[in-house]
Parts: sequence; C-alpha cells; structure tokens
Amino acid sequence: MVCGDGAWLEHIWRLIQERSLRGRLLRECPERPEYQVLMVGLDYNRAARRATRQRLTRAGVPHLVSFGDVNDPLGLRSRLSELGVDSRELLHGSSFLIHNRPYQAPRDAAQAAQRKGSWSGGAYAARGVAIEPAALMQNLVEFFRSWRQIIGRHGMLTIELHDPERVVVGKTLTNYMLTHGLSDQLTVGVEPFLRAAREAGLEAAPEHQRLFPARRELATVSVNHFRQA
Repeated sequence: MVCGDGAWLEHIWRLIQERSLRGRLLRECPERPEYQVLMVGLDYNRAARRATRQRLTRAGVPHLVSFGDVNDPLGLRSRLSELGVDSRELLHGSSFLIHNRPYQAPRDAAQAAQRKGSWSGGAYAARGVAIEPAALMQNLVEFFRSWRQIIGRHGMLTIELHDPERVVVGKTLTNYMLTHGLSDQLTVGVEPFLRAAREAGLEAAPEHQRLFPARRELATVSVNHFRQA
C-alpha cells in the first residue's frame, strides 16, 4: 500500500527470488502456478503508479498496479476483485504509512467520547484543527477494523513510526515529533498502536515483532505482522 516508485516491491521480489525456499522452487519449476508471485502496488498518486509500473517492468517483476486509498480498504477490495485478485489471498504491507494517513473524524462519536481520559496521548492536529487524543484513538481503531475486513490468512505487515513512550535524552529520537506534528502526521506510542489493533480484532505475532530501539517504552519504529484474532 502506497508503492511510491516501486523500489520496495522490487526489493521484496529479489529477497523472495534469492533468499527463500519459494524462490528456489520457482527457479526450478517456473511452470508451477503455486510458486508464482505477483507483486501488487497500490497508490493514490498517479505519478507514483506510473513510476512503479515502469520500474517493475524493467526489472522483469510480475506485477499489478492500481489506485489505492489507505482509508478505503473496502473500495480497494472491490477494485482488486475486478482485476481478478482476492484481497484475502494477499500479504498486505505498508511502510511508515499508518501515522501518515489522512485523518478522518470518528464514525462512532459516542464511543470516542467514552475514551476520554483513557489515553492522554500527545498533541495532534489536522488541517489546522486540534484533534482530541480520544478521537484519534477511535479513528485508529476504526482504521484497523476496516482493514481487518479485507485481509485473509496471510495478514498484514506494517513498518511504523512511533512516539517514544518514555523520552531519554540522547537515547530516543524526538526531533521528528515536532516536524510530524506540524505536518498532520499522527504518531502514537507502540502500546496504544497495538492496543487499537487488538480492539479491532487484529493480533501482532510476537515472534515476528521487531522494535527499534528494542525496549518498548523507548521504541520509535516497530515491525509487526498482524493477523485476525
């Protein structure tokens, strides 16, 4: 999701080809359909989609590129179905995207109101208007809940940026907190991020989780593999 210029998709393709059992089987039995891999690139931006097509075509990577809105996974599922792809058969992925999604007011305002006081969060704004932390948490839960409806057994892989839950001078990155706060980006800590996913019915596989730095309260980047609970 949000394929940019296609570099990440090409990189993943080469990892599969060169460093996985599936890649070896594909090289040995290229005619076997069960070993085939299709890289699917989705982006809101037309120029990005064009760049991805060009890059993957040059690299000889089997691909499908289409319009995609991160806030409309149901529309994405329908669009992929029209192109012959079942969203439930994909491993979905995003890199530093969720905190950068366009903010939408919670659909369930009453539930958002009930969250007040449960999480203090930070200071957030979108288009010059302040966002209550409770509303942001409700929005994040609804975001995960929408994505849960279109993912299948392979789940969803996310690389995400976070606010550190404990700031230690010289050990946690904090300069981006100001720049992101001034550009409508919605970073939260690792714990509220995972809690929102759990509430939406998604569980992060602990064996695949990576945090940087490794201590959760200091982490500013996480890698998670979410599956339906």
